Amino acid sequence: MQDITKINLISAEMLRQQIDNNPDLIMINVLSEKYYNDCHIKGSIHIAFENLLEKVSSWDKDKDIVVYCATSTCDRSKKAYQLMQDLGFVNLSEYAGGIKEWFIKGYETSGSCALPYLHEPAN
Repeated sequence: MQDITKINLISAEMLRQQIDNNPDLIMINVLSEKYYNDCHIKGSIHIAFENLLEKVSSWDKDKDIVVYCATSTCDRSKKAYQLMQDLGFVNLSEYAGGIKEWFIKGYETSGSCALPYLHEPAN
């Protein structure tokens, strides 16, 4: 595994710019289907962390990809980043704020966004 200190982090604002300027950008929500269906960044795809290896191993390693999960304390996106980096993906970023930060900032989402964790105050 790669050293996690070498993760290429992207902020919510930087991700919004990427979405606007890069039509080929792939955003992967690595949460369970229940969480993805409730609320995700509009245009993102769902690949649960448990299925990531089998789903992306044959992809072009040069694709622009952002992985994200629920909150800044969720570690699934970090693990997904590490896995994909180990597979040889080179244009990879992690949006560590997760869907909760995205939702709180009022950025475009899909789903009802009704799960309680999205509405709890930040610690």
